[in-house]
Amino acid sequence: MRLSFETEPDRRGKGPKAVDLKMLEGDDAPAEGGDDQPSADE
Repeated sequence: MRLSFETEPDRRGKGPKAVDLKMLEGDDAPAEGGDDQPSADE
């Protein structure tokens, strides 16, 4: 699953928050187990 989102500053000063979330359609998503984020053990 792939998501698209924008960020805006949090009004309480806790850091940025995601807004305007959208699920992206398409077959360009990597196979199971592959993603764009590094895992904790890398």
